[in-house]
Amino acid sequence: FLEKLKNIKFPNTKYQALIKLLKKAIKEFGKTNILKATEFSKRLKSVIDRYNTRNEISEVEEIIDDLVNGLSEEIEVIYKDLKQEKQSFEDLEITYDEKAFYDILINIAKKYNFYNKFTEEKYIYLAKEIKKQVSNKSKYTDWTIRQDIKDELYFNIAVLLRKNGYPPQSSDDAYEDIMKQVENFKKYN
Repeated sequence: FLEKLKNIKFPNTKYQALIKLLKKAIKEFGKTNILKATEFSKRLKSVIDRYNTRNEISEVEEIIDDLVNGLSEEIEVIYKDLKQEKQSFEDLEITYDEKAFYDILINIAKKYNFYNKFTEEKYIYLAKEIKKQVSNKSKYTDWTIRQDIKDELYFNIAVLLRKNGYPPQSSDDAYEDIMKQVENFKKYN
């Protein structure tokens, strides 16, 4: 698809097609990994904002075309980065779904400054265990609406994390972020 887009002669048409393609790809990626999809959405929004202010930069058509072409190239880079991110789970030797939990664990650790307190293997282990917990509960057909099953899942994940010292100091925000990923996973799987 990207190769076909390179042959489009009109910069604005190419740009708009790239935007639609990337939005669709990010939305699909967000069904599994809400954290990384949000990061890619922010990058896309930055490009769109710069595109929307292009008339303030110059009214000269040639410069505008160059700017739009440059922004289109940035969108292509974001798209390629998204594609690479979708395959990054292979390097960690975990599943695509486990990678979403891994990413949220890493993000929380960096956000609350305790990233170096755990090894890479520990983050991978926790991601796999959280995914197991979620998969165990998903065997119930009504697991997304039954509050008792949800509560048990959240409790089991909290116990798993506390047992492994994650996070080192209890933080409701950290658990909340993990549970958002669990909710997102439940919603789309």
